[in-house]
Amino acid sequence: MKAQEYLRQVRDIDRLLRKTNDRIARLESLSIYASPSFESGGGAGSKSFRASSKVEHYALELVSQRDKLIEERSRLLKLRGEISDVIRAVNNLTYQNILEERYLDCKSFDEIADDFGYSKSYVFRLHREALGLVHVPS
Repeated sequence: MKAQEYLRQVRDIDRLLRKTNDRIARLESLSIYASPSFESGGGAGSKSFRASSKVEHYALELVSQRDKLIEERSRLLKLRGEISDVIRAVNNLTYQNILEERYLDCKSFDEIADDFGYSKSYVFRLHREALGLVHVPS
């Protein structure tokens, strides 16, 4: 995978994180309406439980889906952190700042040029040079 492709994953990760957070919020609001209560599934002292109604089954499914989404969010945050570490490993602060603004902050080249007070063509050149210093993990 090329450096630019690797770094561009952040946009997709951020999009997925927003969707995941929205789904978690929806599931949590739905689960308020159906809180589970459990019945013992076996004899005295049994540790097995089962949902005692369709509503409780639905609530258990919501909790399960929420847990899966939380795991997915953790995975995405970890990958975003790894990409951030790759950018910080570039041994030039200007290059780091350009890569961070472009890939972590998802800014356009026009915005970056304005932030730095550079021409857009100069930002393109610096960006290209910065990408040459990015070491994509295998």
